[in-house]
Amino acid sequence: VTNELSSEIQKLARDSSQASQFIKLLEVRYLLRTAAIGLHFRQDISATVLLLERVLDQLDALDGLALLPLKAQVKKDLASLQQIENGATNDTLRKLAAIEQAWPNLLPATTLQSSPPVESVESSIVELLLRELSQLIQIRYLSQSDQVQFDANAYLSAIERDLLRLKFDAALTQLRVALMRRDTAAFRDNLNVLKQWHQQFANANSAVTEGNLLALATLEQLDLGPQQYDLSVSIELIDALLDNRK
Repeated sequence: VTNELSSEIQKLARDSSQASQFIKLLEVRYLLRTAAIGLHFRQDISATVLLLERVLDQLDALDGLALLPLKAQVKKDLASLQQIENGATNDTLRKLAAIEQAWPNLLPATTLQSSPPVESVESSIVELLLRELSQLIQIRYLSQSDQVQFDANAYLSAIERDLLRLKFDAALTQLRVALMRRDTAAFRDNLNVLKQWHQQFANANSAVTEGNLLALATLEQLDLGPQQYDLSVSIELIDALLDNRK
């Protein structure tokens, strides 16, 4: 009787362990199918990567040689998706950084210098107001020959240059945001903004300006949508494992 009881207890423990493993494999299949659906319909690589990492954690907690092919395939899927996600993003970020670093050589070197204010012990409110306005309003005297080939950008004040830098930085920031969101339409819209900025304000005769415009033209061809990828092999493996355990 004792031997029979011991045998039954061992059988129950074995059955319980198998049932627990079966349940965990069902959860793995649920995670894989959820990841596959998100990847197919939403093209959400980041969420898929997180789900595959959870799948690997679940599989690492299970024992059995039969699980090795599935583990290897999930690791392969994860590595491929991470490469797709990071490869294009990092390359694009490097190109945007190169465009940003060109800033010091984009605008003409000429800067209008404001005349120093005349110091006075006593100044009226009107004089103070006129003095402040003089920092914003620059009177430009041009000869007739100057007017023929006049380039307003060559006579930018320091304040105007600061405003142009703000526009330049804002466009780059919006580009990085669109890149992180994988929003191709917003990315291309902001590329167009930055392209117009270069065409309107940058030194047209500068090699730096030409290089930036070429880089922007290259980025215009970029599609931020992820490359097509599916998890069909991993799902087939988990289905086969579960079928064999029924």
